[in-house]
Amino acid sequence: MSTLTPSRPRTAVTVLRLAVLALTAGAAIVFTGPAQPAHAVTGTWELIDSTGSYNVAAADIGLVRRNHRNEIHLYTGAPPTWQILDNNPRTVQIAASGANIYQRHGDGRIWKYLGVPITGWQQLDANPATADIVADGNLLYQRHYNGSIFRYTGSGWQLLDANPATRKIAAAGGNLYQIHDTGSIFKLVGAGWQLIDTNPASVDIVADGQDLYQMHRTGAIYKRTPTSWAWLDGNPATAAIAAHGGTLVQRHHTGSVFRHTGAGWELLDSNPATAAVAVGPSFIYQQHTDGRTFQRPLGRRNTAFQPAVHGFKFVNTFVSEPISGVKFGGLCGGMSYASLDYYFRSMRIPQQNTLPPNGSTLQSYIYNRQVNSIVDNADKWAELLVNPFGWRTQEFFNWGLQDYDGGRLQELRWLVDTGRPAPLGLFAAGNGGVAPHHQVVAIGYDMGRYRGDLGAFKEDLKIFVSDPNYPGERLTLVPSPGTTSYRYLEHPEKSWMTYFVDRKYQVGNPPSLP
Repeated sequence: MSTLTPSRPRTAVTVLRLAVLALTAGAAIVFTGPAQPAHAVTGTWELIDSTGSYNVAAADIGLVRRNHRNEIHLYTGAPPTWQILDNNPRTVQIAASGANIYQRHGDGRIWKYLGVPITGWQQLDANPATADIVADGNLLYQRHYNGSIFRYTGSGWQLLDANPATRKIAAAGGNLYQIHDTGSIFKLVGAGWQLIDTNPASVDIVADGQDLYQMHRTGAIYKRTPTSWAWLDGNPATAAIAAHGGTLVQRHHTGSVFRHTGAGWELLDSNPATAAVAVGPSFIYQQHTDGRTFQRPLGRRNTAFQPAVHGFKFVNTFVSEPISGVKFGGLCGGMSYASLDYYFRSMRIPQQNTLPPNGSTLQSYIYNRQVNSIVDNADKWAELLVNPFGWRTQEFFNWGLQDYDGGRLQELRWLVDTGRPAPLGLFAAGNGGVAPHHQVVAIGYDMGRYRGDLGAFKEDLKIFVSDPNYPGERLTLVPSPGTTSYRYLEHPEKSWMTYFVDRKYQVGNPPSLP
């Protein structure tokens, strides 16, 4: 990317502070600092706003900003790049989640956007005590200056707590949390609050789906587990964290931005002008001290599934007959389903490296899961079987590259982005029903420069899989537009016409075996 020309700095404001507010379907960047010398951005960060924004909220609907003129805009990505939604000088905060956009005024009034610019805002409250709003999908919460927490019911506000020690609230995935001045963290459970930590070093919390993170004043970052807190980092330079869809990022006081990979931290940028970060469904955002905003595609995403740990140790050399008229090589679907069953049940997968004999407990379980994987997806296989003379080959191939309107890639990314490995059905090339088809587990992806729009850079797409035919290996499935097929980089002789995402998989109850 070419060097960017800095925009004219804004006038300094009196309050010299900066905060990152985590939202349900992304995060908000709040900027209230003075202008600083601009710094050139190169590489994969794209400038999307050079006019200067006070705060930005990322959600499924897109990126929403409040600029220096106190206008609220929605980023469209195409001319007109920013669509104006409101221009009220009283606005002091915006929040967004899912398809919902909200604003808070300085007098405490809360408004919801109904889809009509400027005039299409519905007032939800007018309490001068309101200090903060937090959105979670269709849920909206507010915190008062006295610590009281309320939830919008659609017709009014329900009091959830009235503790003056409440410092901040965070919400995601239908979960609501609060952190106190003492560092204690609570989760709303039913009609009461469950204490989940009492560490006085905790200064911030960020919610993401079913995950919760906390940051200590020492810079340490922890992730909530079912029974405790897992340590992720302990860098004293850490200034803020943000998360969405399984992506966790941190910003250092030096401006450096890092993304958690599951095993460590990947440096994304080291720009000293970076003042805040946020994460949306498809991009990571950073805002500079001069108010400019940049975005970077999320690109690579991985689940915690590791073939060497969570996959079977033996090769899929089972001999099987067609099920529901669909022919496979062995029991690939059963092994894929069963490995996911052990994974989601947090059970150790059997460690044997020899094929289980017919009639054994493990073979019987794998066979039954094979039947489940075929019968439950009979409609998917049947649709792909009808391709006379290859007339629909290009269409079927494109489905795997389509990241919109229910395309296979969109389905895959949705599951992986929420941390869930997903079964894939690989359909053999040709007129279907002849060559053995295959089933694997998708454990991650890398978009590269490809945008999921059937446009340029299709070859950049990589889908990482665990294949029962190659135990312990992490294989890379890539598109080959020239041959309208998908193949393994590691085993290019293996190819398929297309794939589908098995969204009907349900966790089974596998046998406990050594």
